[in-house]
Amino acid sequence: MNYFKYTILFLLIILNTGCSKDDNVDDFPEFELSTPDEFSDDDYKVYSSFLEQYNTPNVVVSQESSEENYASAFTETTEHVKKNLESRYPDFEASLFTKLIEVNLKTKFFDDKFSVNNKMITLITEPELTYISELSKTNTYENLESFWDYFYKIHPQSQGYVSLSLISYSENKDQAVFEIWNACGGLCGDGGFIYCRKENGVWTFMDAFLLVAA
Repeated sequence: MNYFKYTILFLLIILNTGCSKDDNVDDFPEFELSTPDEFSDDDYKVYSSFLEQYNTPNVVVSQESSEENYASAFTETTEHVKKNLESRYPDFEASLFTKLIEVNLKTKFFDDKFSVNNKMITLITEPELTYISELSKTNTYENLESFWDYFYKIHPQSQGYVSLSLISYSENKDQAVFEIWNACGGLCGDGGFIYCRKENGVWTFMDAFLLVAA
């Protein structure tokens, strides 16, 4: 496991400090998921290889893919990541970053098909995030001080929520790059590129290049 893996594992660890539901959130409404779009089995396997790295029992994933491409917008940083990957993986396809922008011109909605051992994957919708935001402003519930206080009451033992971009694949479909953005609190969050490879028929998380960390 290399330096970048240690970096992301460190940043994704959350201290289990008793974030649990109480009686005040028992009446939290259920939010229906948007109709899922079509994804290949490989897509979910690639994402799952990364989500496996979270050291939390509950991983909350935005149902809507991210098309903002903040990381890709920083050309100089992207070039640095390319060179880093090329130096360690001689067969790395640099065109993956160009394709990454192209495949993310519109958003898609995920289905509940992520497969991660010993973890619960929870899809969260934009209406639910908006609802939590509005509740946090009213301060209706006891001890409710902010959006994140309430979020962790609803989604205990999580690391906030992660947004995933759509995936850019190499020509031979054995390399993959996508972006992630993890929001976990006012001074907690990170984002950047994830690199995975298909080895012996299995998708494996290889590297994380975090460009933003709070």
